[in-house]
Amino acid sequence: MTLFRPTAGQISEFLNRIHDTSFTYDHIGATRRESLPHGFDHDRHQVLLGHGQKTFQLATNALKSWKMIPASMAEVVDPPPVQVGQVVGLLFRTPACWSVSPCRIVYILNDEFRDEQNQLWRRFAFGNGTLPGHVEAGEERFQVAWNLDSNEVWYSITAFSKPNMWLVKLGYPYARRQQARFRKLSGQAMQRIVASVDDSESSLSTNGATIAE
Repeated sequence: MTLFRPTAGQISEFLNRIHDTSFTYDHIGATRRESLPHGFDHDRHQVLLGHGQKTFQLATNALKSWKMIPASMAEVVDPPPVQVGQVVGLLFRTPACWSVSPCRIVYILNDEFRDEQNQLWRRFAFGNGTLPGHVEAGEERFQVAWNLDSNEVWYSITAFSKPNMWLVKLGYPYARRQQARFRKLSGQAMQRIVASVDDSESSLSTNGATIAE
C-alpha cells in the first residue's frame, strides 16, 4: 500500500519481483467446485446478461480482455492475455491509499457441463489466485455461462478470501463492503457491455424453453 499512485516502473518492478512466488493460500483451484474451503469468507454473485450465442460470445470476449473489472474501482496493469500461469496486477484506489493486488491465473474452463437439473451449459471461466502483496488471500472465479436449454446467459463471480494484511483486518467491515461493491459493479459492467446486443436467438425462447426451428 502507498499514499500516492505508484508509477508504471514501480508496478512493473513489483510484479517482476513476485512473479514466481507461491500463492498466499492453500486449496489452489477450489473455485472450480461449488463447495468452498472452510476458514474463508465465501462470496457468490450472478447477473443475467441476456440470451443466445452472440451475448455469450461478447461476454466471453469481455472476460478475456478484463472488461469485467469495474473502472471506477480498479484498473488492470498492462492487461495480459488470459492464460494459465499469467500474473496480473490490479491497481486499486481507496480514499486513503493505493494498492497493487497481484494474482496468478490458476485455471481456465472452456467446456460444457450439466447442472443438478440436468440442464446443459456452455461456459468460459477462469480462476485468479492471490500472490504476496495482495491485501487478501484467496481465489476468485469469473464465469460466463450459457444455458443451452433456456438460452439464458449468466455472469457470475465465486470467491473465497480472508484478510492478508493487518490494515485490512483492522478495517474488516470496510473491506467486506468494498468486495461486495466490486462484485456489484462488475456485474453492471458486464450488463452494459452486452446491452446493445440484438440477438435474434433470444426471440426463439418462450417461457424459458428454446424453440427449435
